[in-house]
Amino acid sequence: MNKLRKNTILLLVFIHILILVSCKEKQVIEPDIRLAQEEINFSGKSGSSLLTINTNLPWKAESSQSWCSLTPASGDPGTHYITVAVTANATSGTREAQITITSGSLSKYNIDAAGADITIALQSTSPFITSIQPTWITLKSTSADGKTLAFSVSENTLTQSREGTITFTLGDITEIVTVRQAAKNIGIPADKSGMESDALVLAKKMTLGWNLGNTLEAIGSETAWGNPKTSKTLIDAVKATGFNAVRIPCAWNGYIED
Repeated sequence: MNKLRKNTILLLVFIHILILVSCKEKQVIEPDIRLAQEEINFSGKSGSSLLTINTNLPWKAESSQSWCSLTPASGDPGTHYITVAVTANATSGTREAQITITSGSLSKYNIDAAGADITIALQSTSPFITSIQPTWITLKSTSADGKTLAFSVSENTLTQSREGTITFTLGDITEIVTVRQAAKNIGIPADKSGMESDALVLAKKMTLGWNLGNTLEAIGSETAWGNPKTSKTLIDAVKATGFNAVRIPCAWNGYIED
């Protein structure tokens, strides 16, 4: 009967390595976790056992069941002893819990509007499920052992930034990578071609000005209010009269095509 009521603890190593491909070289420290054992068995009674782990990066440990507790549940790099404690099994069957040891960090990553590739290496003792949202993030390739995945983030042609997720599920544990991509830059670089004077200098050069009026603000077309179209002949005549500046009010929404 004790065999039917035993407590089984399966230890899962979930190591995250994220490398954002870019033009700049960046040193990446690959997480390394070593466990003394991969499974712990208890009788149906309450009890505890020590689990020895060694990591080169900060780590955290999670249990999938409330009857299995871990002390400590996180720590710095080095060798650590985790007390795995279980309560008595009051059921008639075998209980099973998963302990996930995580090293490294899955977080938020910012991608330029031009797009990029993201490589994620996951090392686990059990298969994991990958899901992607939305479709502008795609799975590009998978290694032979199924634990290194390359994702492609397509170019963002929109004028708004966007956000997607890559989700990894291992048993009851879910890890999410959030991908944020910048909006397309539609700004036009400043062009001073033919402009030798700034605003202050130009203002000093204005001696006598002439106002074209509101013909270019007419709804529908320049002649909608009965005025003739502005021509070079008209402007030349204004200049010949002695004016050296022309004010041209304009409602641009009537002349924007795209």
